[in-house]
Amino acid sequence: MIAVSLGFGLIPIVQPQFFRALPEVLQPILRDPILLTAIAAIVLNALLGTTSSRAEPDGSGGTAIEGAVDGRNQAESDGSDSGIGSPGSTIAASSRSSRS
Repeated sequence: MIAVSLGFGLIPIVQPQFFRALPEVLQPILRDPILLTAIAAIVLNALLGTTSSRAEPDGSGGTAIEGAVDGRNQAESDGSDSGIGSPGSTIAASSRSSRS
């Protein structure tokens, strides 16, 4: 969809006379490459957008972001999180700063 939208946006740049047969009222929209690209992206997304009933590639049926959040919540409840914001890293950072 992105490539098609960008292709529509390139039409006024590559071939300025392409839309000359269309009504004069539409010419300001059709001559602006950014606006034409945005309109094409919105229309294509509305026509070809995904549905919520389609399963995601990870097989869970949810989005990748939901999976990442669920995984983080599970790790926090297990106490096994060793990331930047974990309590262990806060203690290590505070002990390093007290040595100087």
